[in-house]
Amino acid sequence: MPFCPNCRFEYLAGVERCPDCGVALVESLPPAPPSPEAGFVQVELCTIAGEINARLLQDLLASQGIPSRMQSSWPFDPTGLLRPPAPLGGGMDAATRIIVNKRDLTRAQVILQDFEGRVQTHRQRVLTTLSHREPDQLPIDLGGTESSGLTAVAYNRLKEPFAVDDLPTRVFDPYQHVVLIDDQIREAFRVATYPLVFQPRHWRRSQLPYGSACEVPRNWRTVRRRDGTEEALDSSGAVIARRAPTGNHFDSVNPPLADVSSISDLARHRDTIERFDYPFFADEPLDDLVERARKLRRQSDRAAILNLQCHLLAAGQILRGFEAFMTDLILAPDLADYLLGLLVDAYCQRADALFPTLDGLVDVILVNDDLGTQAGPMLSPDLYRKRIKPFQRRLFSHLKSVSGLPLLLHSCGSVRWAIPDLIEVGIDALNPVQVSAAGMDSAALKRDFGRDITFWGGGCDTQHVLNRGTPDEVREEVKRRIGDLAPGGGFVFCQVHNIQPDVPPENIVAMLDAAADFGGW
Repeated sequence: MPFCPNCRFEYLAGVERCPDCGVALVESLPPAPPSPEAGFVQVELCTIAGEINARLLQDLLASQGIPSRMQSSWPFDPTGLLRPPAPLGGGMDAATRIIVNKRDLTRAQVILQDFEGRVQTHRQRVLTTLSHREPDQLPIDLGGTESSGLTAVAYNRLKEPFAVDDLPTRVFDPYQHVVLIDDQIREAFRVATYPLVFQPRHWRRSQLPYGSACEVPRNWRTVRRRDGTEEALDSSGAVIARRAPTGNHFDSVNPPLADVSSISDLARHRDTIERFDYPFFADEPLDDLVERARKLRRQSDRAAILNLQCHLLAAGQILRGFEAFMTDLILAPDLADYLLGLLVDAYCQRADALFPTLDGLVDVILVNDDLGTQAGPMLSPDLYRKRIKPFQRRLFSHLKSVSGLPLLLHSCGSVRWAIPDLIEVGIDALNPVQVSAAGMDSAALKRDFGRDITFWGGGCDTQHVLNRGTPDEVREEVKRRIGDLAPGGGFVFCQVHNIQPDVPPENIVAMLDAAADFGGW
């Protein structure tokens, strides 16, 4: 390892000059001269991200009579193998060593523990706010889940000013055209999360409805009809989803269990039910997902969100057809219960296989089920509590028992009525917090439920403001929502649902910059 002949600091192989002293590094050092500070034996207290954080820690040490020094540690090794420990605070691109006198080390470590509660990693911020305590800075989610990111058209427009056009736009959820966000964009906007999603083995080039390029899973196959309609095909060639000529997403069609009329019929379709919610086009082996999770854990200080893709009400609607399943809940409850039971069995078996391999690599689990519409509940609260809630309780209880992790539920629309039930069945956080829906006023939600559930969303209305407002109006909207939802913790900032193609990129930038400004960054 090379050394600086001036400050005698050791650097990683490949570094040629000391950024502090501006001198060329040497391969070895002569014996150290007597220290001008008698009795000062240098020991490293920690490595910390960012000079501002380092100076804050120095000030705190000095206030307790402990002298310290800063030494640049660039480039920092994010694996933590060469220069432990990993840096405190956000970001992994620069780091500073804090040096103290050996005789002060024990006292300095006690002060450091207190400081760690003030300057947090992205992951710590997410976990702190989930525990209903205020983090040092507001955690921001962009693309950590399949419902808090960007559609591909919006993402391509956002990338332009960042000169990252050479990075592929990869659509991991082709139904919604939702993309995987690159780390350069995450860094630029201080994003605290990354998604763990099932991905394809291979990608292929494709084109978006508005003509811009993207990559989609190789096994996602579509055909375009004469009228401009685009249809998605499963591995057998059957049409499973359809996008209208001017649409931005695919709707499921041809429900596979539409003709089922009895429990014995359902039993013959067990294989279809057990495969549901595990996308056929995401064909990577489990080992690949686990290795990617390990790599991200080593290289990033962000919170890992496992997108588990578990639905109950929505699963019945897709498998049986919307009208048929909603009718089943009332007129054929035994059939509905049997289907929901098979789904829960399949999800639990999937979790049993998954979580032992992902132990220590996941921070939050995302589950899904839309319970609301724009105007109110999708089904009567009594029907929900009788037919859906018992299966949620069983599923969520099992997920928590095998993982020990908090659960984040995505449920669109007006769901204020269901929040006490969701808390009761084990949900820790709610997304997308659709503030434009009936009864979803952000201040009232925080007042009534903020002690018991974290609001993961609601940071900016996407129906009226983000897509139609000016950047200044977007900024005011963000300021209002943070003021409503952030006090006392229990808030992860993100916009309501995925950012659609009609959102101007300057509004996206205005939203995320405002989240940082009003979130203490």
